[in-house]
Amino acid sequence: MRAVAALRRMVSTGGRQVLVNQEQGGFGLDAVKLLCYLTKARFEILEGQPFITVRHLLEGESFEFEDRFDDFGHRKAKGDSFVLTRGAIGRHLVKASEYDSSASEGRQEIFIVLNNVEAIAVSELVKLNRLLSTRATLMKDESGRLVEYVLPDNVHIAAITSEMDKL
Repeated sequence: MRAVAALRRMVSTGGRQVLVNQEQGGFGLDAVKLLCYLTKARFEILEGQPFITVRHLLEGESFEFEDRFDDFGHRKAKGDSFVLTRGAIGRHLVKASEYDSSASEGRQEIFIVLNNVEAIAVSELVKLNRLLSTRATLMKDESGRLVEYVLPDNVHIAAITSEMDKL
């Protein structure tokens, strides 16, 4: 419970990103889950692995699929062209020109947890750190133009590691 109280204090004093260094077999992830449960925050998890890139976390391109699955559990692509998709962090970003920080007050808190963050390549962690430190990035909008996006105040990133020396 002390870990949950410490996390709650960090977030309530303006901490938007948290690094949880847990011992091997520790319960850092459970502490974040419990914090989310107690505060009614939304919890989203990404498992760290060597093939994750910042692009996966922010944006990408994919086919657009039909809403319904067929009898075999498949969905068919709607067309032959790719559409812009947002990744686990990218779907929470807001255009800087449309962002009003006071609008974040009263909104549900969201925790995006990167578990086993040490498994992600160091070069990608450097790029991710740039986003986390500035809370802003350039991405394509719906029309394909590069636009500055920001991470709202109600979105928190929690990275969990048990091998700090690999970061």
